[in-house]
Amino acid sequence: MEPNTVNVIVENSGYGLDNLGDVAMLQAFIRRLGDRQPNAIFWVVSEEKENLLRCIPSVKFLPLEEKRMWVCSFNLVGGLQHFFPGKLKVWLTDCEASFRTDYPEIALKIISWRFGKSSEKYILCSRFVERIKDADMVVATGGGYITDNFSSHAVALLDVLRLAQSFDRPTAMVGQGVGPVSKPRLLKMIQQVYPGLLLLSMRERLLSPQIARSVIKKSCTELIVSGDDAIELAYERHPLTIGGKLGVNIRVAEYSEVLSDTLARVGKVINKFIASTQIEYEVIPISLIEGHSDTEAVKSMLEENSVEENRREDNISVVEVIERVGRCRVVVTGSYHAGVFALSQGVQVVALTASKYYDSKFLGLQEQFSSGLQLVHLDDNFEMALADALSRAWKEADNERDSLLGAAGQQISIGKQAYDRLVKLCHD
Repeated sequence: MEPNTVNVIVENSGYGLDNLGDVAMLQAFIRRLGDRQPNAIFWVVSEEKENLLRCIPSVKFLPLEEKRMWVCSFNLVGGLQHFFPGKLKVWLTDCEASFRTDYPEIALKIISWRFGKSSEKYILCSRFVERIKDADMVVATGGGYITDNFSSHAVALLDVLRLAQSFDRPTAMVGQGVGPVSKPRLLKMIQQVYPGLLLLSMRERLLSPQIARSVIKKSCTELIVSGDDAIELAYERHPLTIGGKLGVNIRVAEYSEVLSDTLARVGKVINKFIASTQIEYEVIPISLIEGHSDTEAVKSMLEENSVEENRREDNISVVEVIERVGRCRVVVTGSYHAGVFALSQGVQVVALTASKYYDSKFLGLQEQFSSGLQLVHLDDNFEMALADALSRAWKEADNERDSLLGAAGQQISIGKQAYDRLVKLCHD
C-alpha cells in the first residue's frame, strides 16, 4: 500500500455495468470524490473488469466473487439450516449474518475449519474482510436499489457497510433513491446500518417514515437532499439551443410491470405523434442487458424498420446517450435516468409508469425539478393522456428550458457541497 493514499471501497448499483444510469452515477462519484481527495485509490466492486476499466480507467477492480463468498448464507451453520423450516430459516440467516459481521475473525476461523484454509471459499472471504478492514472509507454510490424490487442486492450491499462499521471504518451512501420498502429483512438492515453512516445524500425528498426514523435515530448521520449525482454529467453537455427530435425509451422488465399489450398501445400513440409532427426520433438506451435492452424494447414498441434489426449498442457510452438526449426537444421514457439526462439539459420529459417503484422514482424527480416532467400512468385508458402530454411537452419546451437548467444547476451545487461535507466528516 502506498503511503498517504486513501483506500476507498466502492459499492454500487450495477455490478455488470449494463445500465448507463448506474454507470453515470459511478462515474460522477469517482470524479467528485477524486477531485476532493486526489490521493484516493478507488476499489470498485464489479463482475466485469474489462468493462469497468473501459468506463473508468483510473479505478481498481474488486471482484464481486469475493463479496459473494463472504455474504453467502450458511457459510457458518452449514447443514444445520435443514433443521430450521420456513420463517425459522430466515431467522437463522439473520443471526448468522449478524454474527459474521460482529465477529468476522471468528467467522473466518469457522469457514477455515469447515472448508479448509486452502479452499477458494476461505481465501476469497479472508481477502474481502481484509480489504474492508484496511479501507479508509466504504461508500455506496447512487441508485434506486434500496427497495423491495431489489431487496437481495440491497441487503447484501448493506451487509458490507455493516461490516465496515464493525471495523469503525467511515461509511456513507450518496445519490440514493429509497423505496418503496416493506420487506422486514430489508427494513431491519436499514435500521441497523443507516444510523452508523457519516453521510446519506438523497436524490429526492420522498422518504418513508420507517426509514426517516432510522436516519434520524442517531445524530451522527447527516442527511442531505442533493439530487441525482449524474445530473452534472448531463448538464455540462447541454447544447446552446434546444433540439428538434423526440427521444424514445421504454423499460420492459419484471419491476417495470409494462405488459406486452401495453407496449403496443404506447407505440401507436408515439408513432401517431411522430407522423403528425413530422419529426425524427432518437432511441435513448439506458439498460443494455442483452435480450432485454431498452433498444430492443423500443424496436418492439414502435415496430419501426429504422431501428435496425441487428443494431447493437452494448458498448455505447454515457456521453453518447447524453448527446442523443441533447438533440431532443422532448423525451418520452419509462426509464428514470433517461429522464434525468433530459431534464438536466432543459429537455421536457413524459414519464411512463406502470408500477409503484417507478411512481416513486418519477415523482421524486418531478419534485426536484418542479416542472418539465409529466407523469402518465399506463392504466386501462392512458392513450389520450399520453397524446395530450406529448403535445403539451412539445409546446412548452422553449418556455421551461431555462427553469429546468436552473434547477439542475442548483442540485449540482448542493451535490458538490455534500461531497465537501463527506470529505470533512471522514477527516474529523
